[in-house]
Amino acid sequence: MIKNRRLFERLPCDFRIEIKNPFTYSFERVKSYDFSAGGLGIITKRSLPIGEEIELKIKFLEEFAPIFHRARVVWSRQEASGWWRTGFCFPPFELLKFMPHIK
Repeated sequence: MIKNRRLFERLPCDFRIEIKNPFTYSFERVKSYDFSAGGLGIITKRSLPIGEEIELKIKFLEEFAPIFHRARVVWSRQEASGWWRTGFCFPPFELLKFMPHIK
């Protein structure tokens, strides 16, 4: 039996997400597919290195300014379509000392 290691429920989403390309230092648009308090799932044209910290620009609603946040790539796999599905983990909240740290 596979044990679910997620602390937070993932919910489907379609936020406007951009990731900072570490080579060109510009942002590129990607497709979001799920989101939780602990992480984010995206679909992109290229693979991202596991363990890499990526800067995200997240726009939840058009009437609000985007939020800039860092996240770590925890997994990445290529789909049959040729696109890459990638999972990010948000850093633990420093103020919430009771939250367990996941490696």
